[in-house]
Amino acid sequence: MSARISAYLPGIDTNSQTEVRRAMENLTLFAARRRIAVVLIAHNRKAAAATAKLSMRLCPGQSPTHVLNVVSEHLRQRVPPGLKLEIANAESHGPGIRLPLDSPLMQIAADVLERMGGEPPAILWEGGSIPVVAALWEQTGAAPLLVGFGCGEDRVHAPNESFSLTQFREALRFSGLFLSELAAT
Repeated sequence: MSARISAYLPGIDTNSQTEVRRAMENLTLFAARRRIAVVLIAHNRKAAAATAKLSMRLCPGQSPTHVLNVVSEHLRQRVPPGLKLEIANAESHGPGIRLPLDSPLMQIAADVLERMGGEPPAILWEGGSIPVVAALWEQTGAAPLLVGFGCGEDRVHAPNESFSLTQFREALRFSGLFLSELAAT
Protein backbone atom coordinates (compact mmCIF):
# COMPACT_ATOMS: atom_id res chain seq x y z
CA MET A 1 0.00 0.00 0.00
CA SER A 2 1.52 3.34 -0.95
CA ALA A 3 0.72 6.98 -1.56
CA ARG A 4 2.55 10.08 -2.72
CA ILE A 5 1.99 12.90 -0.26
CA SER A 6 2.68 16.49 -1.26
CA ALA A 7 2.43 19.57 0.89
CA TYR A 8 2.32 22.90 -0.89
CA LEU A 9 2.71 26.43 0.33
CA PRO A 10 -0.07 28.23 -1.55
CA GLY A 11 -0.11 31.99 -1.63
CA ILE A 12 3.13 32.63 0.23
CA ASP A 13 5.36 35.45 -0.79
CA THR A 14 8.50 33.64 -1.93
CA ASN A 15 10.38 36.94 -1.73
CA SER A 16 9.73 37.09 2.00
CA GLN A 17 12.42 35.10 3.81
CA THR A 18 10.35 35.13 7.01
CA GLU A 19 7.21 33.79 5.34
CA VAL A 20 9.11 31.04 3.49
CA ARG A 21 11.02 30.03 6.63
CA ARG A 22 7.85 29.88 8.76
CA ALA A 23 5.97 27.82 6.16
CA MET A 24 8.89 25.41 5.67
CA GLU A 25 9.25 24.97 9.43
CA ASN A 26 5.57 24.01 9.60
CA LEU A 27 6.01 21.57 6.73
CA THR A 28 9.15 20.02 8.22
CA LEU A 29 7.52 19.59 11.64
CA PHE A 30 4.42 18.05 10.02
CA ALA A 31 6.55 15.48 8.16
CA ALA A 32 8.94 14.79 11.06
CA ARG A 33 6.12 14.06 13.49
CA ARG A 34 4.85 11.43 11.09
CA ARG A 35 8.32 10.04 10.27
CA ILE A 36 7.86 10.82 6.58
CA ALA A 37 10.96 11.45 4.49
CA VAL A 38 10.66 14.81 2.78
CA VAL A 39 11.99 15.93 -0.59
CA LEU A 40 11.90 19.69 -1.03
CA ILE A 41 11.10 21.12 -4.46
CA ALA A 42 12.70 24.51 -4.87
CA HIS A 43 11.49 27.28 -7.16
CA ASN A 44 13.74 30.32 -7.50
CA ARG A 45 16.02 28.70 -4.90
CA LYS A 46 13.29 28.74 -2.29
CA ALA A 47 11.44 25.58 -1.37
CA ALA A 48 7.76 25.82 -2.22
CA ALA A 49 6.74 22.19 -1.92
CA ALA A 50 7.72 18.92 -0.35
CA THR A 51 6.85 15.45 -1.57
CA ALA A 52 7.05 12.18 0.31
CA LYS A 53 6.26 8.58 -0.54
CA LEU A 54 4.55 6.71 2.23
CA SER A 55 4.54 2.92 2.08
CA MET A 56 2.87 0.71 4.67
CA ARG A 57 3.06 -3.00 5.30
CA LEU A 58 -0.03 -4.66 6.66
CA CYS A 59 -0.55 -7.29 9.31
CA PRO A 60 -2.72 -10.32 8.61
CA GLY A 61 -6.39 -9.42 8.73
CA GLN A 62 -5.96 -5.70 8.07
CA SER A 63 -8.02 -4.21 5.26
CA PRO A 64 -5.76 -2.25 2.87
CA THR A 65 -8.57 0.11 1.89
CA HIS A 66 -9.51 0.80 5.51
CA VAL A 67 -5.88 1.46 6.53
CA LEU A 68 -5.36 3.80 3.56
CA ASN A 69 -8.53 5.74 4.44
CA VAL A 70 -7.63 6.01 8.14
CA VAL A 71 -4.04 7.16 7.47
CA SER A 72 -5.18 9.67 4.82
CA GLU A 73 -7.77 11.14 7.18
CA HIS A 74 -5.22 11.26 10.02
CA LEU A 75 -2.81 13.27 7.85
CA ARG A 76 -5.55 15.60 6.52
CA GLN A 77 -6.68 16.47 10.06
CA ARG A 78 -3.17 17.46 11.08
CA VAL A 79 -2.07 19.75 8.24
CA PRO A 80 -0.53 22.90 9.74
CA PRO A 81 -2.01 26.29 8.81
CA GLY A 82 -0.63 27.65 5.57
CA LEU A 83 -0.05 24.25 3.96
CA LYS A 84 -2.11 22.42 1.38
CA LEU A 85 -1.92 18.62 1.52
CA GLU A 86 -2.42 16.46 -1.55
CA ILE A 87 -2.52 12.68 -1.45
CA ALA A 88 -2.06 11.19 -4.91
CA ASN A 89 -1.39 7.78 -6.41
CA ALA A 90 -2.91 6.19 -3.33
CA GLU A 91 -3.12 2.47 -3.90
CA SER A 92 -4.10 -0.39 -1.70
CA HIS A 93 -3.19 -3.88 -2.74
CA GLY A 94 -3.75 -7.29 -1.21
CA PRO A 95 -4.22 -7.92 2.49
CA GLY A 96 -1.41 -9.01 4.77
CA ILE A 97 -1.08 -12.78 5.10
CA ARG A 98 0.77 -15.14 7.41
CA LEU A 99 1.51 -18.82 7.12
CA PRO A 100 0.88 -20.51 10.50
CA LEU A 101 3.96 -21.82 12.35
CA ASP A 102 2.40 -25.29 12.55
CA SER A 103 1.86 -25.43 8.79
CA PRO A 104 3.35 -28.57 7.19
CA LEU A 105 5.14 -26.33 4.68
CA MET A 106 6.71 -24.33 7.50
CA GLN A 107 7.85 -27.49 9.27
CA ILE A 108 9.43 -28.96 6.13
CA ALA A 109 11.19 -25.68 5.37
CA ALA A 110 12.48 -25.36 8.95
CA ASP A 111 13.79 -28.94 8.90
CA VAL A 112 15.59 -28.45 5.57
CA LEU A 113 17.10 -25.14 6.68
CA GLU A 114 18.29 -26.67 9.95
CA ARG A 115 20.00 -29.52 8.08
CA MET A 116 21.63 -27.05 5.72
CA GLY A 117 22.81 -24.64 8.42
CA GLY A 118 23.31 -26.88 11.42
CA GLU A 119 20.98 -24.87 13.65
CA PRO A 120 17.30 -23.93 13.72
CA PRO A 121 16.40 -21.12 11.30
CA ALA A 122 15.32 -17.66 12.43
CA ILE A 123 11.63 -17.21 11.72
CA LEU A 124 10.93 -13.61 10.67
CA TRP A 125 7.49 -12.37 9.70
CA GLU A 126 8.39 -10.46 6.55
CA GLY A 127 6.98 -10.32 3.05
CA GLY A 128 3.40 -11.13 3.99
CA SER A 129 2.13 -7.86 2.55
CA ILE A 130 3.90 -8.06 -0.80
CA PRO A 131 0.93 -7.56 -3.15
CA VAL A 132 1.79 -10.38 -5.56
CA VAL A 133 2.04 -12.91 -2.69
CA ALA A 134 -1.53 -12.22 -1.57
CA ALA A 135 -2.75 -12.24 -5.19
CA LEU A 136 -1.12 -15.62 -5.88
CA TRP A 137 -2.64 -17.08 -2.71
CA GLU A 138 -6.10 -15.76 -3.64
CA GLN A 139 -5.88 -17.04 -7.23
CA THR A 140 -4.35 -20.46 -6.57
CA GLY A 141 -5.34 -21.28 -3.01
CA ALA A 142 -1.74 -22.39 -2.43
CA ALA A 143 -0.24 -21.21 0.86
CA PRO A 144 2.79 -18.95 0.31
CA LEU A 145 6.15 -19.75 1.88
CA LEU A 146 8.83 -17.08 1.54
CA VAL A 147 12.36 -18.13 2.39
CA GLY A 148 15.13 -15.52 2.25
CA PHE A 149 18.81 -16.14 1.67
CA GLY A 150 20.06 -12.58 1.94
CA CYS A 151 22.75 -11.25 4.24
CA GLY A 152 23.09 -7.87 5.95
CA GLU A 153 25.82 -6.77 3.58
CA ASP A 154 23.42 -7.26 0.62
CA ARG A 155 21.89 -3.83 1.29
CA VAL A 156 18.43 -5.00 0.24
CA HIS A 157 16.51 -2.39 -1.81
CA ALA A 158 19.48 0.01 -1.79
CA PRO A 159 20.90 1.32 -5.08
CA ASN A 160 23.94 -0.92 -4.59
CA GLU A 161 21.97 -4.04 -3.61
CA SER A 162 23.77 -7.37 -4.10
CA PHE A 163 23.12 -11.09 -3.92
CA SER A 164 26.12 -13.42 -4.18
CA LEU A 165 26.33 -16.53 -6.33
CA THR A 166 26.98 -18.52 -3.14
CA GLN A 167 23.63 -17.38 -1.73
CA PHE A 168 21.97 -18.13 -5.05
CA ARG A 169 23.37 -21.67 -5.02
CA GLU A 170 22.18 -22.16 -1.43
CA ALA A 171 18.69 -21.03 -2.46
CA LEU A 172 18.73 -23.55 -5.32
CA ARG A 173 19.95 -26.26 -2.95
CA PHE A 174 17.17 -25.43 -0.50
CA SER A 175 14.58 -25.54 -3.29
CA GLY A 176 15.70 -29.01 -4.36
CA LEU A 177 15.75 -30.38 -0.81
CA PHE A 178 12.45 -28.75 0.07
CA LEU A 179 10.67 -30.10 -3.02
CA SER A 180 12.10 -33.58 -2.41
CA GLU A 181 10.79 -33.53 1.17
CA LEU A 182 7.45 -32.18 0.05
CA ALA A 183 7.10 -34.93 -2.57
CA ALA A 184 7.86 -37.57 0.06
CA THR A 185 4.98 -36.48 2.31
